[in-house]
Amino acid sequence: MRRPLILFALIGLLLVGCGSIKTFQGKLDSIKDGVFIINCSDEVNNGKGKNINGIGYLCNVKVTNNTKFLDEHGTTLKITDFPLESNIRVVLMQSENIKEIEKGQQLNLVAKEIILLSQ
Repeated sequence: MRRPLILFALIGLLLVGCGSIKTFQGKLDSIKDGVFIINCSDEVNNGKGKNINGIGYLCNVKVTNNTKFLDEHGTTLKITDFPLESNIRVVLMQSENIKEIEKGQQLNLVAKEIILLSQ
């Protein structure tokens, strides 16, 4: 009796965790009022196959006093060191399922780290 229950619990955990991500990469579109606006289309469309809409997705990522700004080598940066259109990696405070984003929907994404990637 215990074995099937454990099996179902493990399958449930796998299904819940499959869509959630903790990090993603994209191009920096803009920075407004402590929010990085990032083109996250690649992450949202990842795994959807070739028949995806040509819709671009922008993710609003909030910056807090605890957010670290780094380069790829771990050097500390300032928010002003991030030029527009730069490639960045975002490490989120908690895992989120951004692949299920609907048009016009806003997710509550909060950055733990924002890393400037080399061009």
